[in-house]
Order: sequence, then C-alpha cells, then structure tokens
Amino acid sequence: MKANVLIVLLSLVSLSAHTEELSFEAINLRACEVWLDGDQRYYSAQCGEIRVPEVRSDPNTRMLTLPITLISALHPQFEQSPIIWLDGGPGSINSMTYPSDDLMQQHDWIIVGYRGMEGDNQLHCSSIRRGLKSVASAPLAAEHLKQLTQSARNCAHEIEQQGMDLRGYTISETVADIDQVRQQLGVKQIKLFANSYGTRLALEYLWRYPQHVERALLVSVNPPGHFRWRQSALAQLLDKYSDICQQQKQCCRSGLSFTKQIQIVQNRAPTSWFGLPIRLDLLRLVTAIALTESQPVNGAIMPLNGPAILDLWCEGFKGNYASMAAVSVLAPHALAEIFHWEHFMALGSSAPDYHQPSTITMISL
Repeated sequence: MKANVLIVLLSLVSLSAHTEELSFEAINLRACEVWLDGDQRYYSAQCGEIRVPEVRSDPNTRMLTLPITLISALHPQFEQSPIIWLDGGPGSINSMTYPSDDLMQQHDWIIVGYRGMEGDNQLHCSSIRRGLKSVASAPLAAEHLKQLTQSARNCAHEIEQQGMDLRGYTISETVADIDQVRQQLGVKQIKLFANSYGTRLALEYLWRYPQHVERALLVSVNPPGHFRWRQSALAQLLDKYSDICQQQKQCCRSGLSFTKQIQIVQNRAPTSWFGLPIRLDLLRLVTAIALTESQPVNGAIMPLNGPAILDLWCEGFKGNYASMAAVSVLAPHALAEIFHWEHFMALGSSAPDYHQPSTITMISL
C-alpha cells in the first residue's frame, strides 16, 4: 500500500514539474452571455478557448481545445484572488450548479471545460449505451456484468480508432489543465470552489500546487478511496433518511425503516404490474445511484434522487407497485443517458480507487 502511495505521489510531482516548465500564450477572450443554473440567471462574461496537450508526457502529442469562461466580479471593492469552479462528475460538463451565494460580488469567477467532455475532442462510442440497454433487465447479474465489461473494452477500442489517446483522459491531466489556465491568465493564486467529483480535482490540485491556492471550499468531498459505493455508506444513508422521514408529515411513513421496507418489498413484489415489468435488480441499481442525490437531477426523464426513490419503495410496501413498474420501464433509457459514460469510465478509472480490488464492495440493498 505504501509503495502504491509513493508511486502516485512521485507521478504527481513529475507532472507538476513538467507543467511548470511550459510557457503559454495569452488567452483570447470575447464578450458573451453565460447562464448559471445555480443562480438561475444570465451573466455578462468573457468566453474563450485554451489549447492543451492531450498527453503532457508525450512531446509528439496533439493539442486539444477546451472552453473557458470568465465572469468578472460584479462589485469589486478590493483585489481578490479569482475563484475556479469545479463541478461534479465524471461524466458531466463543468457547469455551475451551486448558487454563488454572493461570492461573485467580490471575486472573478473562472470555469474551465473538462477534457474529453467539452471542447473539440469529446470521448464518444456507441457500444457502451448498447451494452447498458441490452442488460437492463438485470444489470447486476454476473453474466451481464461480464457483458458490460466487454462493452467498455469495445468502447475504448472505438475511441482509440478515432485517433484519441486515452492516456490523456485522466484526473491528473485535467488538474494540469486547471493550472495551465491559471498560468495563461497570469494569476499567482486562486481560490477553489468544488463539488463532489470536483473536490477530487481540487484535492489533487492542492497537493500538486499548494503555493497557488489561497483558499478552498469543498462540498460533498470525495477523497481518494471513495469513488466506489460502499454497502456500509448506503446503509447509513438509508438510516439517515428514515430518521428524517419520521420528522416530516408529508413523508411516506410505514413505521419501519427504509432498509426493512426495501427488504420486505423485494421478497413480495410481483414480477409485473398491469402488464408492465417490475425489475428488482434494475431498481436496486437505480436506488444506489439516486440515493447520492438529494435534489432532482436536471434533464432526467424520471426522478433520480433519494426522496423520490424512497417514496417508490414505500408505496410498494403499501401494495402500490405503479412507480416500481414505471421506473422499471424508464430506467434503461435514463441510465444510458444520465452520465456521459465514456468520460465517466475514462476519468473514473484513472483514479487509484479503481485499481485496488480489495476495496470492491457489491451493491447490496
């Protein structure tokens, strides 16, 4: 374990040193209007692009283009370090989903597009979505997990056939992109504001470039070792929801904990409801995903958040399986589109979490 940590740290130092030696041209920015979901409004901003190496360790690598957005402080009273925003993922764009909470009044705001997800070289394949839909009836079954593994291999081959070098689509390269933006803007220090997966990027940035970080605000922190869902964490989350539910009049209450309700429903639910299938294996997977969200997911074709999915199980406990049937029908389509799976797999698997088999825990509800 110590050897693995040493290798990771040495690689980070090497990447950092290589990045600092590079010289960059200034970024050309143009006036634009930017919508921020977190504030539910448009801002006058400056938009532009940066050119970044696909694989920084390869002198013959090609260049990628990434978008950058800069919103100037609305009412600056004194000079402040700019804030760089890093959102959740991997598998989604770096959009501002949190309210800025007046931080934009005094701070310039910088949003850098994620490589492989935004810009002119986005990871794309057809095999992974076909694979997800083909195993929708029981995605956690052993034979179906093998099929999904093969779909992922096929996806990687498709991407490489397009001329993209998958060595460049990693968390470490993404962090180097952030520091390249800092350098090209001529900024000595920055403040980091990050959410979920974005906190993993922020933590690595802090380790590699501590001298350039004035402050960091991390929400829903995901440190190394926590990319994998753990049964114990899900159990604690269900217990927490059960406690909250007992205090809410509008909550679907049955007198039992959500863990117990789910166990009972799985044992007695029918296989169909008025002609629609009820796929318990699929519902378990959807539940594990939804429990990580407390708010509705933008663009989802069905409710993918903790409160909504627990209402589904509570209604099933009371004998109403309509929601379970509806989600069983909609989920295969929602799961295929809820993430940008190519980016999700490439960036997620670049973390050490995915290379320690002893940390693997199957989803169990």
